[in-house]
Amino acid sequence: MRPENQSSVSQFLLLGLPIPPGQQGVFFTLFLGMYLTTVLGNLLIILLIRLDSHLHTPMEGLVLLVAGCWILSCAHDLLHTVLLVRLSFGANNTITHYFCDLLALLKLSCSDISLNELVLFTEAGIIFFLPFGVILGSYIRIGTIILRMPSTKRLSKAFSTCGSHLSVVLLYYGTAAGVNFFSSSWGS
Repeated sequence: MRPENQSSVSQFLLLGLPIPPGQQGVFFTLFLGMYLTTVLGNLLIILLIRLDSHLHTPMEGLVLLVAGCWILSCAHDLLHTVLLVRLSFGANNTITHYFCDLLALLKLSCSDISLNELVLFTEAGIIFFLPFGVILGSYIRIGTIILRMPSTKRLSKAFSTCGSHLSVVLLYYGTAAGVNFFSSSWGS
């Protein structure tokens, strides 16, 4: 262990975004716009659910899906928390992010983190590639069915619906892949 890492850390310091003072207004406006868009979108969803009585009760499946997500999320967090507790941290307790990311915590550890990284990348690979493969496979199947349609109006409607959903899926999975597979090599 290096001399500067002789003390133990019980808390971490999150520095936030390194925004120059002259650009704080621009970033405030950008983040406020994103926040308000999210809140207004959620309020719109709540309003639509209140207006349509068919949306008041969940289906037996949207319930199993939620329960599965909760169980997998809790198992994921518990696994990484147990693996993180066994690590030791030195005098450096500064995280140069605006949130406490698992990879940022691993960078601060003075212990061997190879097991943590192996579990993280294995789990991220399974969580990423398994659903993405199922979604991609279903889109290939939908695409082959759509291409056999004789009507161009139905064809454009199907591509319009599938295209918007596919763009959201690619945006979500692209972001998830960037965070889980590439963020360990980035700086702050």
